[in-house]
Amino acid sequence: MLKVMLLGAGAVGESYAHLISRKGKQEGWLDVLMIADYSLDRAKGVASRIGGTDLFPAVQVDAGNKDEIVEVLKKN
Repeated sequence: MLKVMLLGAGAVGESYAHLISRKGKQEGWLDVLMIADYSLDRAKGVASRIGGTDLFPAVQVDAGNKDEIVEVLKKN
Protein backbone atom coordinates (compact mmCIF):
# COMPACT_ATOMS: atom_id res chain seq x y z
CA MET A 1 0.00 0.00 0.00
CA LEU A 2 1.58 3.25 -1.13
CA LYS A 3 0.43 6.49 0.42
CA VAL A 4 1.81 9.76 -0.91
CA MET A 5 1.47 13.22 0.60
CA LEU A 6 1.65 16.05 -1.90
CA LEU A 7 2.68 19.26 -0.12
CA GLY A 8 1.16 22.25 -1.84
CA ALA A 9 -2.07 22.53 -3.78
CA GLY A 10 -1.27 25.59 -5.87
CA ALA A 11 -0.86 25.53 -9.64
CA VAL A 12 2.28 23.35 -9.62
CA GLY A 13 0.93 21.05 -6.89
CA GLU A 14 -2.32 20.55 -8.78
CA SER A 15 -0.40 19.69 -11.95
CA TYR A 16 1.61 17.09 -10.04
CA ALA A 17 -1.58 15.75 -8.44
CA HIS A 18 -3.12 15.16 -11.89
CA LEU A 19 0.01 13.40 -13.14
CA ILE A 20 0.50 11.27 -10.02
CA SER A 21 -3.16 10.27 -9.82
CA ARG A 22 -3.36 9.32 -13.50
CA LYS A 23 -0.13 7.31 -13.56
CA GLY A 24 -0.75 5.77 -10.15
CA LYS A 25 -4.18 4.50 -11.18
CA GLN A 26 -3.02 3.27 -14.58
CA GLU A 27 -0.01 1.43 -13.22
CA GLY A 28 -1.64 0.28 -9.98
CA TRP A 29 0.98 1.54 -7.52
CA LEU A 30 -0.95 4.35 -5.83
CA ASP A 31 -3.36 3.64 -2.99
CA VAL A 32 -3.78 7.12 -1.50
CA LEU A 33 -2.65 10.57 -2.58
CA MET A 34 -3.08 13.03 0.27
CA ILE A 35 -3.42 16.61 -0.95
CA ALA A 36 -1.91 18.88 1.72
CA ASP A 37 -1.94 22.65 1.76
CA TYR A 38 -2.01 25.50 4.27
CA SER A 39 -5.45 26.28 2.83
CA LEU A 40 -7.78 23.34 3.42
CA ASP A 41 -10.25 24.78 0.90
CA ARG A 42 -7.56 24.79 -1.81
CA ALA A 43 -6.58 21.20 -0.97
CA LYS A 44 -10.23 20.10 -1.10
CA GLY A 45 -10.68 21.83 -4.45
CA VAL A 46 -7.75 19.97 -5.99
CA ALA A 47 -8.90 16.67 -4.47
CA SER A 48 -12.37 17.07 -5.95
CA ARG A 49 -11.03 18.01 -9.38
CA ILE A 50 -8.82 14.92 -9.61
CA GLY A 51 -11.37 12.39 -8.43
CA GLY A 52 -12.76 12.97 -4.96
CA THR A 53 -11.71 12.67 -1.36
CA ASP A 54 -11.80 8.87 -0.95
CA LEU A 55 -8.62 8.26 -2.90
CA PHE A 56 -7.44 11.84 -2.54
CA PRO A 57 -8.05 13.07 1.02
CA ALA A 58 -7.43 16.77 1.63
CA VAL A 59 -5.57 17.89 4.74
CA GLN A 60 -4.47 21.24 6.16
CA VAL A 61 -0.78 21.42 6.97
CA ASP A 62 1.91 24.08 7.22
CA ALA A 63 4.68 22.80 4.95
CA GLY A 64 7.23 24.82 6.94
CA ASN A 65 6.39 22.97 10.15
CA LYS A 66 8.13 19.57 10.21
CA ASP A 67 6.40 18.44 13.41
CA GLU A 68 2.98 19.20 11.95
CA ILE A 69 3.78 17.23 8.79
CA VAL A 70 4.93 14.24 10.84
CA GLU A 71 1.77 14.42 12.97
CA VAL A 72 -0.50 14.47 9.91
CA LEU A 73 1.37 11.55 8.36
CA LYS A 74 1.02 9.49 11.53
CA LYS A 75 -2.74 10.17 11.70
CA ASN A 76 -3.30 9.24 8.07
